[in-house]
Amino acid sequence: MWISGRWCEKLRLPAEGNGYGSSMEQIAEFPDISIAQILAYFDEVHESTLGVIETLTNDDLDKNFPGRHWRDPEGPKVNWVLSHLIIEVSEHIGQVAFIRGMLRGLNQ
Repeated sequence: MWISGRWCEKLRLPAEGNGYGSSMEQIAEFPDISIAQILAYFDEVHESTLGVIETLTNDDLDKNFPGRHWRDPEGPKVNWVLSHLIIEVSEHIGQVAFIRGMLRGLNQ
């Protein structure tokens, strides 16, 4: 969705990369993105992801998920990737909640 849905263009961000290892200068250049844009991107990715997951078979889940971002060129199994997404989302929700709590504490 990032590339095929042209979200990189809509949000004025590079098509490649994910921000990991960005310098302070690169972070400072991050464009203003509205909550409405973030939610629209989320909705599109969510709908697309559910569509893909609904079509997966047990054989699909046992296949490797190759890609240049994995340490092993064969990549992990699809079932591992899907379970890892749940962990990633949970961690980021926790991080947002922590930052929100810090900001609320600072504003009092």
